[in-house]
Formats: sequence, C-alpha cells, structure tokens
Amino acid sequence: MDNLRESKELPFFARNHSGKVDIKYGVNNDPTTWGLSELEMPINIETAKGFPLCEANVVYDGKGYHSVFGWIQTIYMDIKDVDQQSAFVDVGALFKESDMPFFSFGNLPTLFDAPCIKNVSNMDWTANAFLVMAGNIMMTKDVYYVIGFEWGYEIINEIPQIKPIKELKTEDWNAKTNFLNKEYVNWDFKKGYTAVHEK
Repeated sequence: MDNLRESKELPFFARNHSGKVDIKYGVNNDPTTWGLSELEMPINIETAKGFPLCEANVVYDGKGYHSVFGWIQTIYMDIKDVDQQSAFVDVGALFKESDMPFFSFGNLPTLFDAPCIKNVSNMDWTANAFLVMAGNIMMTKDVYYVIGFEWGYEIINEIPQIKPIKELKTEDWNAKTNFLNKEYVNWDFKKGYTAVHEK
C-alpha cells in the first residue's frame, strides 16, 4: 500500500458496537501488482497508470453475524467530450443480471476499486461508496445506511487527476435512496441514519 498516499478513518456505531472504515487511496502506479492483468480487459493494462486506487477496510468490534455489512457504490459519469451523463449502481460483471445491489458483502467486507476509462479526453467520474447493513443481518432486503464517502477522478485533456476523499452524510444517502429503489425494486433502501438502532 506504499503508493496509496492518502488515508482517512471514518468511525461509526452499529448493532451496539463501534467500528471504523479505514480508507487507503492513491495513484495506480503498478497495474500488475493490483491485479488488473487478471481482468482480461481489452486494453493494455499499463494505460491504467495514473488512475486512482481505492481500498476501504472495515474494522469493527462486533463478531460473527454482527460483522456482516455490505458496500453499495453508485457512479456518476459526465463525458464532457460528447456531453453525455450517466448514473448507475456499480456491481461486478457477474452480478449485473442478478438482483444483487452490493459491490461487496460479507463479514467485514472490503471495497477495492481501480477504475480506468480510456479514449476519453475530458470526463468527470464520481463514486459514492456507502457502507450499509441488510435487515435482520441477511434475512430481509431492507438496507440501512451506516457511513459513506465520495471519491473519483477527472480526465482533463487526457490526463487523469484524482479527486480528494470526501466524507458523506446521511442526507447524501437519503438523496440516493429513490434512485436505488428504482434500480432494485425488490429491495427497500431506507432513508435516515438508522444503523445505530438495534433490530
């Protein structure tokens, strides 16, 4: 993690236990080390140099089922070259056809992402990453906000420039719930900071 220069800790309280999200963030100087060669992307992975890397780890006092969380990540892209905007829920290719909104899910899940979009001269790419809890641990499809952060990059004249990390607030999650509920109609993304409440 030596080249991930920026770090940030976001404390939280959920299910009667304290925790924090430990974020490491920086520039991708070695795409092979970070596993991009395993993705079989239709580009030379060396072109990913200069783009961001983000790793967010959950540290939490609760054990067992208490420590089950999920990451939901939404992306907003503005390709200024062609004045094209899009917003979507960021899930792995394996899950795009499933009814699964999580970027990652499980006991103390990690969010790791290394985006790279080429053949674009001017673009804004913004990720909102939300740590969440599913209702009754894993028994219902209610989703409750815990904590979140924003990160991303701009491409200006073909050069990627990384944005700083920004902590998100409950109102940022609330602003996304209608969008999430439309994208995943079988789930119920709850407004408000409800993570502190015991089920």
